[in-house]
Amino acid sequence: SAPGAPTPAGKPEASYLASESERATATAQRWASEFRSQTRRA
Repeated sequence: SAPGAPTPAGKPEASYLASESERATATAQRWASEFRSQTRRA
């Protein structure tokens, strides 16, 4: 779908982008904590 096109009913673009952002943040935090634990063991 092109940018600016209407989003499908039941999936508002705002909430979709928010959930994507939250998922990305959670993933980054998990990677960071794993990286820190690895550097502490080294």
